[in-house]
Amino acid sequence: MQKLFKGIVSLCLVMVFAAIAATEQYTLYLNTDGVNTGQCPSVNGLDGADAKIDISVNDSPKAITAVALSLCSGSAFSTPSALNLSDWSLTPSAGIGGSDVIEGKIPLAQLGNPSTVAIIAGSSVNGVIDIAGTGWPVLP
Repeated sequence: MQKLFKGIVSLCLVMVFAAIAATEQYTLYLNTDGVNTGQCPSVNGLDGADAKIDISVNDSPKAITAVALSLCSGSAFSTPSALNLSDWSLTPSAGIGGSDVIEGKIPLAQLGNPSTVAIIAGSSVNGVIDIAGTGWPVLP
C-alpha cells in the first residue's frame, strides 16, 4: 500500500489472516522516512519501520478493543500510546473471501508530519508474526 498523505493518514486494512485465538492481534508497520534500514528490531526480515500501530480485535463479538501507536526510539519501539478508538472501525466479513475490514486514521503530526508513508500489515497468533509481503512498497 502506498499513498502521499496530507493532513490525516487514512488506513484501510483488509485482513485475510485466519483467526485462531479469542483475541486477534494486527500490526501496521510504517516507514515514514523512505529509508529501508533502521535501528528498531527487524520483523521477519523487514527493516526500516519508524512506527507501528498495534490493533487488538475481540473475536466474539467482533470488535476492536485497543489501538496503540509506538514510535522507533533508539533501538526499540517506544511504550505504546493509546489511539482514539472512535477513529477506528471493523466491518466483519466485508473483505476478500469474507475477511474482516479494519479502517482507521491518525493525524500526521503523531508520525512527525512525513510527506509519504509506506505501510505493511502483519498479524500475530500465539506470538508468531506473519507480515504481508517481503519488503516495503516502492514509493514515488
